[in-house]
Amino acid sequence: MDLATTVPVHGSETASRVIDGEATVVLPSENMVHILSAVGTRIWELADGRHSLADIVDALCDEFEVQQEQAEQDVRAFVDELAGKGMLELKAAARSQGA
Repeated sequence: MDLATTVPVHGSETASRVIDGEATVVLPSENMVHILSAVGTRIWELADGRHSLADIVDALCDEFEVQQEQAEQDVRAFVDELAGKGMLELKAAARSQGA
């Protein structure tokens, strides 16, 4: 998965809300509720279809005390886990018109 060209977006079957800095994500099809940590919540907030995985890594490095390499590993693992559960979908970044 290329961090610069992969864009996560919330799964179509999820419902979520952020309350007091914690994202609560519901998967109705599985009757599952997931409560995300502060870092997981930030990733969830940025998984809006506009931010690439590289953008998310950069944001985490700016907002939390984490090195680039560690952030990349953590984001990959977390996003893979959520995608495997159907909570996130991974899409290719839209190309700009001039490219």
